[in-house]
Amino acid sequence: MCDFESSVPPLLAARTHYSLMDGAGSPEDVCAFAAEGGYGAVALMDAGNLYGFPAFIDAAAKRGLKAIAGASFERGGQVYLRAWALTRRGYALLCALLSRSLAADPAHPYDPVTDLEADGWNGLAVASGSESVLVRLAASASVRNGRVCGWDRPFVALDSGPGLSAPARLARRLGLPTLAVAGGSLYGEDDADRLRLLAAIKRRITLSTLPGVSSWREPGSADEVPVAVRAMALFSAYPEAVEAARRLADEAEPAASFFSSPPAFPAWKGQPDEEAFRRLRSLCVEGALRRYPPECVHRANVSARLDRELAIIRSKGFSGYFLIVRDIVAACPRTCGRGSAASSIVSYLLGLTHVDPLEHDLFFERFLNEGRVDPPDIDIDFPWDERPAVLATVFRTYAGSSAMVADHCRFSGSSRIREPALAMGMDPDDLDKLTTAWRREGSQSLPPELARAAGLLKNVPRYIGTHPGGVVIVPGPITDYSHVQPGPAGFPILAWEKDGTERAGLVKIDLLGNRSLAVLRDCIELCSREADPPPDASDWDRFDPVNEPSARALIESGNTIGIFYIESPATRQLLAKMKVADYGHLVAASSIIRPAANRYINEYVRRLRGGDWKRLPEAVEACLAETYGIMVYQEDVSRVAMAAAGFSAVEADGLRKTLTKKRGSAKLMAFRERFMEGCSVNGASVTEAEELWSMMLSFDGYSFCKAHSASYALVSYRLAWMKANRPGYFMASVINNGGGFYGTQAYIDEAARLGYRVLPPRVNESAKAYEVRDDERCKPLAAGYPRGAIRAGLSQVRSASNGMVEAIVAGRSSGGPYRSVVDFLDRIKPSYDEFRAFVRAGCMDGLALCDGDGSPAIRPAMLWSHDRWRRTTARTGRAGELFSAWEAPACIADYSMSRKLADEADFLGVILSATPASLFTARANAAAKRLGWPRPSSSADMGRLLDRRISLVGVAVAGKEVLTAEGHPMCFRSFSDEAGVFECVIFPQAYKRLLPMLEENGAFLVLGRPRDDMGAVAVHVEDAASLNKSQR
Repeated sequence: MCDFESSVPPLLAARTHYSLMDGAGSPEDVCAFAAEGGYGAVALMDAGNLYGFPAFIDAAAKRGLKAIAGASFERGGQVYLRAWALTRRGYALLCALLSRSLAADPAHPYDPVTDLEADGWNGLAVASGSESVLVRLAASASVRNGRVCGWDRPFVALDSGPGLSAPARLARRLGLPTLAVAGGSLYGEDDADRLRLLAAIKRRITLSTLPGVSSWREPGSADEVPVAVRAMALFSAYPEAVEAARRLADEAEPAASFFSSPPAFPAWKGQPDEEAFRRLRSLCVEGALRRYPPECVHRANVSARLDRELAIIRSKGFSGYFLIVRDIVAACPRTCGRGSAASSIVSYLLGLTHVDPLEHDLFFERFLNEGRVDPPDIDIDFPWDERPAVLATVFRTYAGSSAMVADHCRFSGSSRIREPALAMGMDPDDLDKLTTAWRREGSQSLPPELARAAGLLKNVPRYIGTHPGGVVIVPGPITDYSHVQPGPAGFPILAWEKDGTERAGLVKIDLLGNRSLAVLRDCIELCSREADPPPDASDWDRFDPVNEPSARALIESGNTIGIFYIESPATRQLLAKMKVADYGHLVAASSIIRPAANRYINEYVRRLRGGDWKRLPEAVEACLAETYGIMVYQEDVSRVAMAAAGFSAVEADGLRKTLTKKRGSAKLMAFRERFMEGCSVNGASVTEAEELWSMMLSFDGYSFCKAHSASYALVSYRLAWMKANRPGYFMASVINNGGGFYGTQAYIDEAARLGYRVLPPRVNESAKAYEVRDDERCKPLAAGYPRGAIRAGLSQVRSASNGMVEAIVAGRSSGGPYRSVVDFLDRIKPSYDEFRAFVRAGCMDGLALCDGDGSPAIRPAMLWSHDRWRRTTARTGRAGELFSAWEAPACIADYSMSRKLADEADFLGVILSATPASLFTARANAAAKRLGWPRPSSSADMGRLLDRRISLVGVAVAGKEVLTAEGHPMCFRSFSDEAGVFECVIFPQAYKRLLPMLEENGAFLVLGRPRDDMGAVAVHVEDAASLNKSQR
């Protein structure tokens, strides 16, 4: 036994804010406290989870602490069992217990003691303060092992704080050993207030009504974590308990050893690595013959590139990974492989990606290189509506060995203001004003107590969500690596988000849903049904229009609304400036649009147009030749670092990764010093090196690798061909698949600008989805629209259930058109609420009230008929057979046109009977006259009214707030009028004044001056007036 006076106990119960809504400090806070407080070892002890485990391990290593894995199980908010993982086997057992707990029905909580009684706890140390738990565990251990000793026994927990004598007496009475459990929740002076605030938010009550608020978890309570010297004093009467704690810390395997190194991934079909490699190579050879026919100019380079990639894949043991991803993709061939994996010829030959890495000079080392220690990451997009089936297949095939990556959802944005404001008893009606003020002016605009409360919640986890597409597959049970919990879609979810998953040595496959792939699929399917289908455009695999003039011309016009990846206002403005958008330039354009690269965008356009520039060192110019000496892609950072400063591939990749983190980090400063030295050695001047480093800093935050943009640019070109050549199919498919950057109304307006009238839904005409209609009944309705009509689908009705929509379509197919309102009621039997939605949306327009009526019924009469139909059918079973005519009361009058337009907006969510901006013409003219502004102009005239003060009527369709270099918020806003979408720039001074009004969206009269920026015209806004009734 060690001498207590010279011994420091471990911190065995470190609770963090990952004890969701019931923990105060981050893992970094906990480890900083432990190191500064004199501890040498610290155990994570969150309530029922290991969410903070990766961050905890790294924080402990940074502070020189030994990290121990553990977790607690609670009942009624009280800890009744703690467990520490001593071995890898114990860690797997702990994950399995936590998984069962997280999957349990809250009404019937899981009892881990039952499983421990039955199976033991080999590899764990367990402790409790509950007599019943201790008795059960001790009895089961005795039966199982006979003479019980060591970690086979349960320990009586002596928690740091007052009242140690009672558990010590319990231990003597039961004949069990004690364990000194130093720990708690309060590490700093703000933690008690943070816990109170979280408790109030969790319970949906105010702080003033929080039970026991005056003494709840105050400093000095059992929740205050003692420093080591204080812990020694608290446990001074119980040296055996301290010795047990020290022995636990000594014998527990380091927590980091429970993570996988090398990365964990299952063998392909149980085959050894070499067998998987042979299969991979064979498939690549087959793919090479298919992808690179004899006439292909790149065929000669395939073998060398393939051998180089395969050698790295083989050495890393990733052959099975590629084969498993291929199996997943084979089940759904309509995919888009993207991200850095698209730079791999192996991915291309397997059909995971669709852009030739040789033709487009894609940098394989961005994806995988000899020195890379973290696992590769293959991203595959599927049509959004086919992805659920893909995931179901994956989780069925790898049941028990797979899980989705988690998303740790934190207090952020307005929730950091709204939630504490409610907890502080502030008026809910004031929340919008508070959040708006906070967005405009920051924390100084808030009441001091609210500003402090918002600061207490910064980055605190709130709940566990699901990553958009990350899937992990492991060899053996998933609970050998992490606990899992049920997700809302029925799939298990890991404990960690993507960074933690990678840190744990688990290999992520991103399987994401992409609406644009469904748009493309639907367009291709419609093309294939034509009597004379367009060559290639009716075949997914053969459709490659990157050299089609019609697609290129459309992209170069900037008229790309609806086209995935290139429809945002910023990208359309850039395309308007460039006026060159062959495939290669489109790849560059879609990559240079990133927040930190604004200063380089116009310079790129200037050079594209032939402008000269000061040449960089020859090796760097060679790297950046295709982008005119400007770094555009993520891998440009790596390539330039290698060419200019002599970085190795591993160093260069490390620099690229570091740039995505905090710019002021010490690691980035070290890279800068290394880069500047390397540039000097290689003959670059200080000025040149500084310019290169400045360009590298433009990749701070998110940016794109070339392979990613190249993959999406291929999708963009395919969709551009469809918009140019089959615009009706295209717009209907965009709407049917949920749109993209804009709302449905924007796409309806775009269809009208392309020459289609979008007709409202009708029960006798509409399918479930939007359809191009060229039948004789629709032609008169589309008069004045050169391309005809698109009929809105019944699913556009907001409150319509899928079942009712399908019943209406099926009923029409089997029984013919609905002859009257009563016939519809008899056949569909809708509830009043469902019927009302279809009537008010205009879906029943054109129907007579009863069979034989000569004229269409008005909407109020239709609504009146439902009650009579209900009462009649309750007596007789079928109303239509008894009444040939119903007459609505004479006092019922039809709705006004303005009411019908309002109903369209309310019940369809869009306006089909008019262009939305046209509805505000009278108000705009009156507002302009009242304010002394110029009479409203059309956005079509902006080009000839440059620099003149004009006003425009606009309905808000999109907006993006950004910060200036000085940190002041400003905004880019898109509005639509009858002529199209026009862009506005609102600078800080005007934005601060207009923000409260603009946040309501709706319609506005905008005052400003159109400015031409290298061919892209935008209004620089000076003022605006709301045309919405609520702000009049």
